[in-house]
Amino acid sequence: FPALPNLDTGAYLMLAADEYLSRLPDNEAAAQFAAWEEALAAGLTCLPQDDNGLLVNVSEPPHSPYGFTDCIAKTGRLAMETLIVWEALGALARRKARLGRGAEKEKRTRAGIEAAFARTFTDPATGLLLSATGACRQPDLWASCYAVYLDFPLQPGQREGIAGWLAAHYDGIVEAGQLRHLPAGQHWERLFVPVAPGEYQNGAFWATPIEWLCAALAVGDRALAQRTLDDLLRYFAEYGVFECVNGSLRRLDTYVVSAANARAAQRLLSRL
Repeated sequence: FPALPNLDTGAYLMLAADEYLSRLPDNEAAAQFAAWEEALAAGLTCLPQDDNGLLVNVSEPPHSPYGFTDCIAKTGRLAMETLIVWEALGALARRKARLGRGAEKEKRTRAGIEAAFARTFTDPATGLLLSATGACRQPDLWASCYAVYLDFPLQPGQREGIAGWLAAHYDGIVEAGQLRHLPAGQHWERLFVPVAPGEYQNGAFWATPIEWLCAALAVGDRALAQRTLDDLLRYFAEYGVFECVNGSLRRLDTYVVSAANARAAQRLLSRL
């Protein structure tokens, strides 16, 4: 794509490293983290951020923002990408604390994000999170679900509001347990490459966010969340596991992310 590299790479590297370290004995994890710490921290501090720690996309052409919206030219402050960094900063802070070191910088950045996030990204019309503050300033279903899944500190009642909106608009945004990026009828305002409405990231339905979707739905309706996962698993059994679908459109068979995240959703619902 005619864009600068993704803005999510450093944060996802931290999260992947944290998951790997969690599988090691404590002494091995401590030694390995100590070797990686400087590089992992640099991956979170080299990102374009505003004074509050919110990620921003102001270059021209813009950066590709997030792997699952990598053809979407979102600009300004970015919601989903900021949430990923917030999660990664928490993982970094916890790893530093295990070594007896302070994590004041990470805590300050997370606090700044928390203070500015909801007022920056909340869509007054829907209560959902807006994807960006510049181009593609549109309600972002994935970011809204992800924030609920993370238990990110939103405005009072906003978690419940997101769950209620998803349930009320369910038939237009979910197909066989798979979720659009945007509300029904909407398509992205700016793209890096042409993508027809209803295809790929511009209106198709994805299993990738199934765990976040189930977490958000379950805030208001645990049964609907379970039905969503059941519908997805039935679809997989009948047609296969795809990257995204839309009616007869089925893109990229045996897509590992869809299968893995369905298993994650099963585990999540078993705990609720």
